[in-house]
This record gives sequence, C-alpha cells and structure tokens, in this order.
Amino acid sequence: MTADFMTTDTTPTYYAVVASDADLTKPVRVFTWLTTDWGDITRYVQPGQKMVKLNWTATEWENRPLTNATLGPDGKGYVGPTIIPPTPLNFQARQQLSRVMNLYGQMGWPLFADPPVDILPYGKALSAIATGADTTSTALPTPPADLAKLLG
Repeated sequence: MTADFMTTDTTPTYYAVVASDADLTKPVRVFTWLTTDWGDITRYVQPGQKMVKLNWTATEWENRPLTNATLGPDGKGYVGPTIIPPTPLNFQARQQLSRVMNLYGQMGWPLFADPPVDILPYGKALSAIATGADTTSTALPTPPADLAKLLG
C-alpha cells in the first residue's frame, strides 16, 4: 500500500504537522507545514507528531501563516494565529517583585538596610498581588520613578 504523499500525481498535497494526540475537533498548534513538492516529507515529522492532510488550494498554501499557526477544526483547515492567553496578574507581580529584589541587591543595598522610602510600598503592593492578598487590582502598580528607570 502506498501512502498518499508518495503517489506519482504531480499536484502538490499540503500537510500540517501537529501533536500526535491532537484533538482535531478543536484548534491545535501547528509545528510545521509540509508539501509533497519537497519529496519524502516523512523525514520532517518527529516522534509525537502526525501529518494532517489539508484540502487547500495553492493560494491558501501560499497565504498560510509561517509562525504561531493554529489549525482550526473545519474541513478546509482554517488557519489563524495562535492565541496566547494573557499572563495572570499574580504571576506578573511575582516576576516584577523578583526583578525589584534583584535590582535592590545589585545596587549594593544591604539585605537588612532600609530600602528607599518609595520602594517599600511598591514592593508590598506587588507582594499582595503575588500572594493573592490583593484580589481587586487589575494591573500592576506603577513603579516609583527612580525604580522605573532601572526596570526599563
């Protein structure tokens, strides 16, 4: 039995490479795109991946997104950009608090010395968001001016 990508037909066939356990009834991440114009394309498929045959025209193939692609569940193989969920605020606060603490140490302030007056309330506000004590904030607090310059 000959696989459909090894036929002698000169019309190119197009494929999306997705995770082998991908649920094709939902949008799935595309690792790469393949076409039979490239010869034996099976060598491009890694363990844990599978090829999904696309019923596309040459124009659809040429207009496919080359990065951050998602294959939709419809029969035509709808393609759209990957939807990256926003980073949760508490995680952003932990990252920012870590940056502030690193800067605090890099600037030579001793561990138990009093930090600049404006940094302490900012750090406490970040800590409250990071730990979940503050559940009302919808954005990180604005850093003090001197610290904002350092954080970039």
